[in-house]
Amino acid sequence: MRTCLADSHRGLFYVLFWLFETLLIASGTALAVIDPRRGLLVSDAAGLTFWFAFVGLFTASFVLRRAARRLAVIAWWTLFVVFWGLAAMPVL
Repeated sequence: MRTCLADSHRGLFYVLFWLFETLLIASGTALAVIDPRRGLLVSDAAGLTFWFAFVGLFTASFVLRRAARRLAVIAWWTLFVVFWGLAAMPVL
């Protein structure tokens, strides 16, 4: 039985792309919603998850830039929007 992951490494990077994309958007949303003044452990976990997903998606987008150009472009736009969207939010 041949699966998407057994055919090539490209399928694995598709799965990693969607995993990191989901983690990035979820952690970015959590960081936007959670009040940073309260010093919750959840905000620290969301920050670590954000950087883990950011680096992972950045790496996966460079691997996929020849195999799946559209996914790489989607990843770069997502990285750009989420990073600068969070950078524009004031920390009180």
